[in-house]
Amino acid sequence: MKYFNNKNVFITGGTSGIGLEMGKQLSKSGAHVVLFGRKGLEEAKETIALQSDTNKVHAIYTETTDLNTVVSAFAEGNNLLGGVDIVIHSAGIGRCVPFNDFTKDDFEELINVNVFGTRNVAEAAFPLLKVSQGQLMLIASLAGIVPNYGYSAYSSSKFATIGFAGVLRSEWKPMGVQVSVACPPEIDTPLVEAERLESPKVAKVLKQFAGNLSLEVACKKLLRGLANKNYMIIPGWKAKFVAINQGLFPSLNNRITDFIIRMFLKKEKG
Repeated sequence: MKYFNNKNVFITGGTSGIGLEMGKQLSKSGAHVVLFGRKGLEEAKETIALQSDTNKVHAIYTETTDLNTVVSAFAEGNNLLGGVDIVIHSAGIGRCVPFNDFTKDDFEELINVNVFGTRNVAEAAFPLLKVSQGQLMLIASLAGIVPNYGYSAYSSSKFATIGFAGVLRSEWKPMGVQVSVACPPEIDTPLVEAERLESPKVAKVLKQFAGNLSLEVACKKLLRGLANKNYMIIPGWKAKFVAINQGLFPSLNNRITDFIIRMFLKKEKG
């Protein structure tokens, strides 16, 4: 996409999944990229560097739950590129476990990473984006619009992310900073693969209604929405349908969900 040519882009969670794939596609489109993460930084940097011989690629350690670490890492990235036009916050964790089986410590860890980590990235990003009149994209989830079985912590964190993004959009737009929030359905990523190992079967059935996207296709759609400066970006027609139905007919969605859960659990019991 021509829009990203010569843009300077920061990507948190840039060493795997959505973040890494976005880095690859952005580099192909002519962007200069700084990846932020905790592990696999050099491997991710080398992977993205293969996409272009001329564009800059850097990798910097950061822990999004530590504000000072994020501020320091972003300052380093800003110095390396001479400014930043776009910050994509993709760092996060996911678990699909029924609430009664989910420990308090695990719940708090997920909220800390997905909610407070997002808050820290926003604080670190704003002064840099204000200078460039740039863009912030937060990666949320369709689970932040439509709650799903097993997602008591994850859906809570993504509902919070969407609400947070909506407030930032209103507050930052008058200052020239655009905010987007991505709400994809299930995407084939390492995070999702790990989640499937413990996910209840009924949760997998329910998620099928919103569809499943390949990583490459999903990221193309998300980046297209970012280039168009769309606020809420929902890739995939099935996901869009589910989101619209939830907004217009939430009671109907609840009845359908209840029916599926009841039938599935009845079938499991024999």
